[in-house]
Amino acid sequence: MRYREFSKLPAVSIVATSIDGQHELLAEGQWIDGRYENNIRIDRDTHFSNAGPDNRHAHVYGRTDRSQALVAVRQSGEASHALKGILHKKDVAALRAKGFNIPMSGIIEWVELPPDPDVMMLLENL
Repeated sequence: MRYREFSKLPAVSIVATSIDGQHELLAEGQWIDGRYENNIRIDRDTHFSNAGPDNRHAHVYGRTDRSQALVAVRQSGEASHALKGILHKKDVAALRAKGFNIPMSGIIEWVELPPDPDVMMLLENL
């Protein structure tokens, strides 16, 4: 079965587990459309003991390759899994619609340096 057909199959996104009579809800892997069809997967880290409501994060993939996320971002807008980058405006809109605090610029974890005349002169002389 090709990935396109596979991705259209219904998926289990909520699983209840039980250990010693204590039930835990595991809800992960919600696929949504961004720039491409089903290129964003939202996970809720309910399987970690320190999981809270802001522990959701999203993996943003390219058009066809789902083996490696291009960018991973927490609900707060910070990078996750050290995968930083710039998101497409359609990915930004899709994540913001799901409650993620993504800057409109789409820049995830960009480091802004303070103005420094020496650095500016060095850059101008390149």
